[in-house]
Amino acid sequence: MSAASLPRPAAGHSESDLAARMILRWFPLPVIRLHTGLPSDAVRELYRQFHNAPPPPSVLPQIADLLGTTGSARQASIFLGHYARMAGSNAYRRVDVNALIVSHDLHLASQAPNTAAAATIAAAWVLGRELRSRTISFKACECGRDHLVHDEMAASTSCPYCGASLAKGRAAVHDHPWRDSTGVDSAVRTG
Repeated sequence: MSAASLPRPAAGHSESDLAARMILRWFPLPVIRLHTGLPSDAVRELYRQFHNAPPPPSVLPQIADLLGTTGSARQASIFLGHYARMAGSNAYRRVDVNALIVSHDLHLASQAPNTAAAATIAAAWVLGRELRSRTISFKACECGRDHLVHDEMAASTSCPYCGASLAKGRAAVHDHPWRDSTGVDSAVRTG
């Protein structure tokens, strides 16, 4: 299944429609409120209507947990690669919930059956938030794969895909096609 074959939701959905889509995917209540502007009571009521249960606890995973092991760093890199391609330059301006949902579906569909537990939608949102805030970036390895590094975490000493040493100067921040060499989105630059 390719990203091009996945349905993209039409733009212009109301806040309630977006809230319903997010609730069906079990987004945490504060994240739904942030993206829709709906009050907590309204979101809680929608959760009860859709799931016949109250919202789950609103604990977001820590970025250190999402990038802390070789396996989790590899999974986060794969997911965020899907998301960055789907959201394009929007990934650096806001968390694109529609692209996040489609990318999460693509990520889940692309995982092998024996892969470790898939990242939750809350974990996917945290990764999207960190990319938007530019505290994480992609590094390229000589194996040809990009992986994530976090500004506030100790840099990994090896690639989570091939295990190659990432000695200083050997890997560089990867400039995505929608970014110029200054690291500023061309869509955001003026003049």
